[in-house]
Amino acid sequence: MNTRALLMLTGVAAVLIASGCKTASRRADRTAAPPVRVTPLPPRAAAAKPRVLPAKPPPSPAVRTNAWQNESAKWIGTPYRWGGNDRRGIDCSGFTLQIYQAVAKLPLPRTAEHQFLTGKPVTRDELRAGDLVFFNTTRPGASHVGLWLGDGHFVHASTARGVTISSLTERYWSARFLGGKRLLSFGGSK
Repeated sequence: MNTRALLMLTGVAAVLIASGCKTASRRADRTAAPPVRVTPLPPRAAAAKPRVLPAKPPPSPAVRTNAWQNESAKWIGTPYRWGGNDRRGIDCSGFTLQIYQAVAKLPLPRTAEHQFLTGKPVTRDELRAGDLVFFNTTRPGASHVGLWLGDGHFVHASTARGVTISSLTERYWSARFLGGKRLLSFGGSK
């Protein structure tokens, strides 16, 4: 290879390298973050004390009763669906599970039979809003569950009517009443 060709090849290579570097540095300049200005934090005040917020008093029984009623009202008319757990369709234990989760943030077992194994037993006269009420509708033992609202009424997912309110004085429910369970110590109003 002659000297003239070698010089020409070296010159072209140098131009390509230089232009490649220049483009890359321009690209880097366009995308580089702007310079950062660091401002030191002020010194910590020696006398600063943590704030203590006062504890919230527990809600009154009337407020708790309304919470059960208000949450239950959102479900009235939801169709019954065995194994259902949402507003497209729900069964009795899925309904009580959803209400307890929404109002008390308390997870419940999935079936009426297993829900019956939780809580403190209460008699018909001791029922308070928020207590669970159990019935033996299809077999011995707890096969149906509802939520006591007070004043003789409970809300439940009925196979025939979906989520509805019934009275414990109705002959059908009165004859099949198994008992109540209190899951929360405060209960609610009668």
